[in-house]
Amino acid sequence: MRVSRAGAVPAEGPAGVVRDAGDLLGAIVSLLGVGVVVVLAVYAHGTTTGVAQDVVGFAGVLRRVLVVPVTAMEGAVTLVVPVAILADLALRGRTRVILQALAGGAGSAVLWFVLVLGVRSTGSERLTRGLSILFDGTWSMAVPVWIAVLAGLLTVVGSQGRRRSVAWSWAAVWVVVGAGLVVGHGSLTGSAAALLVGRAAGQLTRYLGGVAAERIDGDRLVEALRHVGVVPSRLIHTRDTLESRDFAVWTAEGRRLSVIVLDGDRQAAAELPRLWRAIRLKGLEARPTRAAGDTAERSALVALLARAAGARTPEVLAVATVDESALIVEEYVEGLTPLLDLAPDFLTDDVLADSWRQVRTAHSTGVTHRAITSEVIQVESTQAGPAVWLTDWHAGSLASSDLTRRVDLVQVLTVLALRVGPTRAVASAVAALPPADVMSMSALVQTLALPSHTRTELRAHREVLVELRAALAEIGPDLEVQPERLTRIGGMQALTMVGSAVALVAVLTTLNIQEVTTALDTSDWRWSLVALALGGVTFLGAALTYVALAPVRLGIWSVVRVQVAAAFVVVAAPAGLGPAALNVRMLTRRGIAGPLAVATVALVQFSQFVVTVVVLVVFSLIPGGNHTSVLATAPAALGVAGVVAAIVGGLLLFRPLRTWAWDKATPVVKQTWPRLVEVLGQPRRLAMAVIGDLVITLGWVLAFAAALAAFGQHLSLVQVAVVYFVGNAAGAILPTPGGMGTIEVALTAGLTTAGLNPGVAASVAILFRILTFWVQIPVGWVAMRGLVRRGLL
Repeated sequence: MRVSRAGAVPAEGPAGVVRDAGDLLGAIVSLLGVGVVVVLAVYAHGTTTGVAQDVVGFAGVLRRVLVVPVTAMEGAVTLVVPVAILADLALRGRTRVILQALAGGAGSAVLWFVLVLGVRSTGSERLTRGLSILFDGTWSMAVPVWIAVLAGLLTVVGSQGRRRSVAWSWAAVWVVVGAGLVVGHGSLTGSAAALLVGRAAGQLTRYLGGVAAERIDGDRLVEALRHVGVVPSRLIHTRDTLESRDFAVWTAEGRRLSVIVLDGDRQAAAELPRLWRAIRLKGLEARPTRAAGDTAERSALVALLARAAGARTPEVLAVATVDESALIVEEYVEGLTPLLDLAPDFLTDDVLADSWRQVRTAHSTGVTHRAITSEVIQVESTQAGPAVWLTDWHAGSLASSDLTRRVDLVQVLTVLALRVGPTRAVASAVAALPPADVMSMSALVQTLALPSHTRTELRAHREVLVELRAALAEIGPDLEVQPERLTRIGGMQALTMVGSAVALVAVLTTLNIQEVTTALDTSDWRWSLVALALGGVTFLGAALTYVALAPVRLGIWSVVRVQVAAAFVVVAAPAGLGPAALNVRMLTRRGIAGPLAVATVALVQFSQFVVTVVVLVVFSLIPGGNHTSVLATAPAALGVAGVVAAIVGGLLLFRPLRTWAWDKATPVVKQTWPRLVEVLGQPRRLAMAVIGDLVITLGWVLAFAAALAAFGQHLSLVQVAVVYFVGNAAGAILPTPGGMGTIEVALTAGLTTAGLNPGVAASVAILFRILTFWVQIPVGWVAMRGLVRRGLL
């Protein structure tokens, strides 16, 4: 407990630094902005090309006059701005901010390098052109690194410096960027991408490194109290919570008051979680705001309305804002004890009844508390008996809905159940509330409706919610106990939204429409239809395998729909991971325990691997298969395989690597082996699983062969199978969503090695991926939406 006298600074030590969730949100928005710029660079290429040519044409007239001054300006700004900003910080002794600014600039350079490398290595020609400028008849990429570095540095300093030097520096950057566009030193999209990359790096640096805590010190607090008519003679810092600092204040007249200080840094730290809860939950979170003054005003108004209705809550005497903080001055009530600190013997039926009474009284004016915990409900000992008070209205709301009113009741019920047991808590609710209110609570007895403090208490008493539901179910035979849906966005919906965004950006930036058109125009559409149909048959094969190996009975067509949906999920995760996670979800939704569901998916993948190896061996033994080398350069391929095998074997000689490999393999074996033994004892299920795996393997191989036939090309089945599986493995090894880019390159390289013309090989790979990957994405999206809507995922 820290104490100070009137006019003195409370002995609180330095405020330190905090992580502002707004910085993280800003970094995410900036990165999304980079994605938007990349899409515009591809699809507004014609427009930007015309603008670039006009600008360059105009610059041709002015180039001889302006190129030297603009180049000098770029160099001067690149050199002078960082030096001026860092010197200013050094003179003010802001060493920590200097280090953060340098880290922000370095991070911007790294992100810039990643962006440029990614565009050059995996981007289409249209994307590269969209970020380039035409100079002397040659297109060259123009994403200026100096813009990214300066934007990162100024972003880090801008929120903490608050000096004119930062504003002037930004102005100089904008002027030079505009001049550079005029003389052709940069492209509009490239400059925008560089600026957003710098902003993202700077905001991430601020978030990871933290910013100066925005809170008033003792002198400012005393000054603010005097401004609202409170002259403190003594000030004690009593408590810190997640959202406030609490003080006890004695005035010159000897009167004791309570002061609640809401700091800007605490509001900022809670901004992102509050925003996520407001988006995710239906009406359970107050309107998010990072302004401490807004929170203080809302809290004071809610408390005043509750008190006016007759609820016991400390009287609000004054509200004030100081810098980024706000303070609420309340009357001090002697002898209040939180419910958390009361012994069970003191929790009489009168206390329980009064708790319900106070909440219902507040509700009569349309206000709700939203965050009732065992610290909010406090008990005063009086001569007439214990009296219940409600405190801390920071999360309260006005004109509340029926849902938030019922949530308040559930929060009171849970708090009382933790103190006196579920049976007695429900009995007190039955005695104090109308039957309709009691019956409506059962559907809301779930952790989402509870504040974080209560959820923490429940971790040590997990049985309480179950017993509460059971006690409520005994009230009447018609009581509805099915949990009410409180979320707007669940896990699968979030996955769908993220997957949609990833798929959209991937399709718009990776797929080269001109190459697609050329491939389709030069191919035999009849073989293309065969490849499309064979790719679709693999969904049935996967469904057969899951039906055969699942420990419970599954409907074949419902499983087929899940496999179709997996074609959409695959674009949001590396190849293989998305469908596996979706199938685990499918099994758990059908009542299978999580570990058993994971074991089943692992068994399915193992069976597919075994059947694939067997198919490759059979293909090599069929007539004609053993007379043709797998690839045209089989000795070289075998040599590479031998070198890889030798490297892997050599690495496994090291004990740490052997231990790591064993640790990774053991859990999979332990999970899969019992299920494998069980299936081996059921020949019909084993045969169905093998048939399903054969349908999958042959479907993909024959679809690839059909894509070859569409261009009049033919290889042996073993060659087709090896090229396909090597390409698919490359997509699984390199962590790109759906194997985009890597599979196409690997298939093209494999076909070229097998003797095809590189242009024809690329066309075959593109056509195959269009028919068996890109076309399936929108179909998978439709299937995913339908499954989520029906609650099957």
